[in-house]
Amino acid sequence: MKKIYLVGSTLTSEGHIPYLPFGNWLLPVKLDMPKRQPVADIKRPQPPLRRNGHLVFVLPGGGEYVSHLK
Repeated sequence: MKKIYLVGSTLTSEGHIPYLPFGNWLLPVKLDMPKRQPVADIKRPQPPLRRNGHLVFVLPGGGEYVSHLK
């Protein structure tokens, strides 16, 4: 069976960040969105979430993966 790879990215305030291949999944980067934010700000690209300077990606089911990428 031939594997099909979908390419995608998340638009952030720092530009497009490509999905991270992780096993059979492509993980999108998690966005750093404040809990309370004016509606006008939601339409703007948000910054990516970082922990200790490393990007945080979202796993299926709501988990997180902290990558080696900065």
